[in-house]
Amino acid sequence: MSKLEVVGTTFTATYVFDNAGTAAIAAAAGGERAMGWQVVDADANRQGLTIAEFGEAGGPGFGGCPNGPLQSGPPAPTNIAAARVPGSDTISVHWDPAVAIPGTQPIAGYRVWAIDTTVTGGEQVEIGRRIGNPLSTGTTITGLDRARTYRIEVVSVSSVGETFPAAKPTVIEDVIDPTITASPAGGSYPLAQSVKLTASEPGVDIWYTTNGDDPIDANGGSTAPSALPYTGAITISADTTLKFGGFDPSGNASINYAESYVITNLPTAAKTDILTATPALQSVELTWAPADPVAPATAIGSQMFTGSGTTGLVTGLVGNQDYWFTVSAINDINPAPGPESTRVGPIVPQGPVVANAGPNQANVVRNTTVVLDGSASTAGPGITYEWVQLTTALGFQVVPDGVNKMALVDPTAASTSFVLPFYAFGMDAGPLYFQLTVTDTNTGETKSARVTITPRKDTVTASPRWKAGDFRITGTGAIEGAVVTVRWTVGTTTTTANATVVAGAWNVRLRNGAAPASAPASVIVTSNQGGQFGPFNVAR
Repeated sequence: MSKLEVVGTTFTATYVFDNAGTAAIAAAAGGERAMGWQVVDADANRQGLTIAEFGEAGGPGFGGCPNGPLQSGPPAPTNIAAARVPGSDTISVHWDPAVAIPGTQPIAGYRVWAIDTTVTGGEQVEIGRRIGNPLSTGTTITGLDRARTYRIEVVSVSSVGETFPAAKPTVIEDVIDPTITASPAGGSYPLAQSVKLTASEPGVDIWYTTNGDDPIDANGGSTAPSALPYTGAITISADTTLKFGGFDPSGNASINYAESYVITNLPTAAKTDILTATPALQSVELTWAPADPVAPATAIGSQMFTGSGTTGLVTGLVGNQDYWFTVSAINDINPAPGPESTRVGPIVPQGPVVANAGPNQANVVRNTTVVLDGSASTAGPGITYEWVQLTTALGFQVVPDGVNKMALVDPTAASTSFVLPFYAFGMDAGPLYFQLTVTDTNTGETKSARVTITPRKDTVTASPRWKAGDFRITGTGAIEGAVVTVRWTVGTTTTTANATVVAGAWNVRLRNGAAPASAPASVIVTSNQGGQFGPFNVAR
């Protein structure tokens, strides 16, 4: 490009080519972008650089441009490990299978080769393997010179080529015998077990027996005739001694391991479920559904509750911390617990200092006394209490003085009260939030709890009509005896009038000099029980 001109939000790029043939190729692109992403994966990630002049997804790779995804070699396998017993003629190589980049050709297999580090006459000997399984996890290269050292190179293979550059793992000296573990371990089980054998390193060839024979001979060089190759989980459905051992890819042999299993084939208790979880002082009381009739004992964590009851108090807990609980039943004929219940939590036991602000209260009638009951909080010498009113349920701001603030009788008592006032215009008609803070002056520990008080809220409607010398407003109210206040504004002057709800209706009518001289610009109707209607315009 030799020149770029920008005008407003558009630009013009002028290109100068070395010859007419190159210019003709560019002109034949048909107005497409000269360079852009044409292939994306399912997550809209761009894959490979494409050349739009030729209209080929993936890019043709002409003129020194980088390959697109369909022309790119595959990534190498990961977590490659190469090991050799000192002086042996083999090197074992293991890896995690490679994963093709989205939009590229699939992995077809691998190529692994050992390169003699000794250079003779300008040449080095290579010995390798070609693996045609893309899910392969390793191979062993044999026929090496025991006196020479080798380096390993590994590549993945696809239809477009191989990994470049090749992965070059360090060859380590393997003199460590593998270890093998069984899961679950031996023991007494009520039902058949599916036993998995796991080695301490990849590529271990595991063998096992169930007839008492050692699977690996005393010299660690071969397997017993009765030994079976381990290919997957082993089902133990009767009393069995399982013996197992193995060889790592470098030829190191494990010891012979043994696990004994006793299968009682006795049914366990049925599953139960936790019904309630109630926190108490450094404990939680649980109730649960009964299990089958032969399940008189229930285990909760490390605690056992005997008998056929369905209630237990879990003690010894730390206060003010989260706990989760499950319950499992134990029957008369099998000491093993049955399946665990669904987990319940988090449940928070009470600590040494407890703040309890009492239950939330809803539909509270105005002009009645509301009791804030903190009597379930910690009491005793050195315990102090403080009640405050908050602006929101989750906020920490105390309500300032004004129409929304309630007058508490004794905010420093465990329980206090206030009279819920009639609604005044400008007051928040929504819920009220209070917080009780309990402090142990002996230890300095402080806990808080909150309670919500929701007043009953009136529902009012209004239908005003104005004409010269006559202003009338009729409406409805949901609370019998509620006082409705009508506010209207003419110019900068606001006037009010009251009415009482009788049989669900109310009425305000002003005539002659009492009526506003012109139609009010705005009317608002409020109930002293908390309802509001408007503002709205007045019909003529």
